[in-house]
Amino acid sequence: MKNKRIIRALLLAVVMMGVIAVPSIIADEPDPDVLIIDSVEVYRHVILPDDQLWLVPFNCDYTTNITDHDISEAFIFRLMDSTPAIVDTTTAYPYYDDGYDNGIIAFYYNPDDALTWEGNYTIYLEGNPTLTWASGDPPLVSSNVTSWFDEGSVADAQDRLTTRMRYIAGQLEAEWVLDLIETSISGTVLTGYGEDYFLNTIPNLRDMCPDLFYQSMVAAEYEHDILVTDMLSVGADDDEWVYDDHWYAQTFQPSEGYDIAGVNLPLNRVGAPGELTVSLRATAVGVPTGADLVSGAYDADTLTTDTDGEWIELAFTSDYTLTSGATYAIIVRATAGDIANYVGWLVDIDAGYANGQQCTSTDSGATWAGVAGEDMLFEIIARGGRTIGIGSRVEGRLAGTQFDFSNFATSLGLSNIWWSTVFWFIISLVLMVAIAFASNSWDIIMVVFAFMMAYGWRGGWVDTIVFAIALALLSGGMIYGLFWRQT
Repeated sequence: MKNKRIIRALLLAVVMMGVIAVPSIIADEPDPDVLIIDSVEVYRHVILPDDQLWLVPFNCDYTTNITDHDISEAFIFRLMDSTPAIVDTTTAYPYYDDGYDNGIIAFYYNPDDALTWEGNYTIYLEGNPTLTWASGDPPLVSSNVTSWFDEGSVADAQDRLTTRMRYIAGQLEAEWVLDLIETSISGTVLTGYGEDYFLNTIPNLRDMCPDLFYQSMVAAEYEHDILVTDMLSVGADDDEWVYDDHWYAQTFQPSEGYDIAGVNLPLNRVGAPGELTVSLRATAVGVPTGADLVSGAYDADTLTTDTDGEWIELAFTSDYTLTSGATYAIIVRATAGDIANYVGWLVDIDAGYANGQQCTSTDSGATWAGVAGEDMLFEIIARGGRTIGIGSRVEGRLAGTQFDFSNFATSLGLSNIWWSTVFWFIISLVLMVAIAFASNSWDIIMVVFAFMMAYGWRGGWVDTIVFAIALALLSGGMIYGLFWRQT
């Protein structure tokens, strides 16, 4: 009897476990309150001649969303031909609210795989048949192609598609209450949220609609005939915070007339400051004045978070001819930022640049105040010049400092770097002789010379070519002393 009671208890436990488990296994998925394909639009020549983009806005809305599955798991989009046979399938990207409510999906076909133009095709939006639906059959809606757009050229097709995408982004922004699109110096472009959604939804959208994205500044191809030494590359003590209506500027004087193509700036970020705008303005009484002479935009959300910053090469959208001896201002602003999301621009608080000053504005550039004794670090990129690499950065480090002997060097028919090289060699020789006599040994002079050349080059006293030659001679001397002479 005892064994029977045990067996009955075990059987009852198994039955109860089954009863408890069944609802979670066979839970019925409810039909959506709204299931609509708004349109089926086909665009031709969006990247290459005769390629196709199929764009399908839809609405799959629940009063209370399915909790077990997002839209990519619960619904399938099928592109069918007239047979009917399945041509292609996809799912929606579950970005906002698990993907339910309004959204879009897309198919892209290159010219070799493009479907018959103006053919008989249908898009089906259907509940996943592997799920159990409360109504029995999976919910289903369909639509034929509503619009065929052939603009005749890639440029015209991209213009039409860009206009359409801006409209769709605006609609989704209003529905989702999420910033997807905004007006900037680059035009009406997608925000970070907008890029995240649309790039995961529409293949190759950046190639189809380049005007829909921030035009990040990139380095142009520069000629290599003029070295621009207008800069302050070293001496950073801190950084200034650029955000909202807090703008910063650095004034400078071009050492000669040339076309400015952009600037190099040492920058960092905190948080997500959004778009960074860098521009050039004229000055009056030592501070910026008037409208931008030229400008460009950069995605500041990609900057380093290291407080030491990184040098970013920023190209303007067009060149501007500078007048030698005139004073200009480099303006930096991040209007989408705030006190918790800002761009840091490195600053030297010891007046490292002699021909300009830091300027600040707290009212979006309406008024400016100069900050005497402080300078923002910067380098100029000149058209007809070259991107400033480590050699030219080093060679220009004395420019604008108390060791800038440009005027004296010019009177001797030398450049500042060649005069400072001669001067440094003299100092090095005196020091070498002094140490040799003090130590009563000439063997140490090789080490002293190597140290002085390296330190002089790093500090901007010694020309890069001279340093390279000195390094080669030192290496040869060491090899001779260590191997050949002993042999």
